Amino acid sequence: MSVNFLYHKNILRYTGLVRCRLRLRNSCAVMVIPTLLFFASCGMFFSCASNLRTSVTRPAQFDLKGADTIAVLPFRTSGAYNIDSNGFLISDIIYFMSAVNQHAEPAEKEIASYLTKSLVSELSGSDYLTLVGSAKVEQALRAAKVPPVDAYITGEITRFSHRTTEDIETKEVEEGKFKVIVRYRRTVDLEVLYQIIDSRTNKVLASRTRSCHGSSLRERHKSSLPSPLSIIRADLDDMVSGMIKEMQPYEEYVSIKFLGGNSRDVRMRLAKEYVRLEELGQALELYELVYDEQGIFEAGYNAALIYQARGELYTARERMSGLFDVTGDRRASRALSNLEYEIAQSERLSRQIRSQEIRHSEK
Repeated sequence: MSVNFLYHKNILRYTGLVRCRLRLRNSCAVMVIPTLLFFASCGMFFSCASNLRTSVTRPAQFDLKGADTIAVLPFRTSGAYNIDSNGFLISDIIYFMSAVNQHAEPAEKEIASYLTKSLVSELSGSDYLTLVGSAKVEQALRAAKVPPVDAYITGEITRFSHRTTEDIETKEVEEGKFKVIVRYRRTVDLEVLYQIIDSRTNKVLASRTRSCHGSSLRERHKSSLPSPLSIIRADLDDMVSGMIKEMQPYEEYVSIKFLGGNSRDVRMRLAKEYVRLEELGQALELYELVYDEQGIFEAGYNAALIYQARGELYTARERMSGLFDVTGDRRASRALSNLEYEIAQSERLSRQIRSQEIRHSEK
């Protein structure tokens, strides 16, 4: 019996169960196995890297000292007026007139209300913070009492302006005759300051200034221009999303890049296919087997990444550190630095959750 015959017989025996499993998971994957075997037998198969997208929970960017109840006070307005009906911005003229400065224009009020409602909406569905109505908090603050909440959010529009400009174009309609075409565009500029206050100490736990700028498309009539809120609504949504990430843990997708290499071992190809199908247990078994038998760097590297993808960060670090000690490969060093970052993030998240549990138990 020839060596070649035994080699292919072992490959077919090893991949028989794999082929059946892939058929159940993905009918297209069945076609991969014969192709792998063909190229492996011809010595012509070359591998390439593959990516795995996985979700991780990130800690809140601000330290709220264990707060687990929170309220959103209505965002305040700057009180400035903007007059742009003639196509020009006239700012700060009415601003200094105290009688008028008591109230902001409707466009700014609408934006302030939108920010408040958006934050309330996002926090009402939070898995980490319990939203408390603002009325009781405001009442307690007016009475100089401790609000019935761990922390509360205050916000203010510190800068707001919008202007309408004219784009004038002269177009020749026929020889010697010209037509003046006027198009209108509205631009909006906004700056918001918001703070998170500890109710027990009145200490500012976090403060951040955010800004946005937007412009409308050109329109033939001023009346067709969208409102300032419509122009920057998407930016405001991004602003609120950023605020939420600062206040509570959030989900983030991370792309983990596996190495390919040019090993002729068919198990490396099968492991890669398992990664594509997110059958990480089977992929890990193959990568570790290949690394233990042959010491192939890519196999050891990919095995460590699978531990990372499964959330076993300390094991991943241990495996990647050992791989770097043996090979000195810079790729392992870079991956190790990334794992240190992931572990630091995970530990920070654990501290935040533990701090919440302690504060909740003290109530």
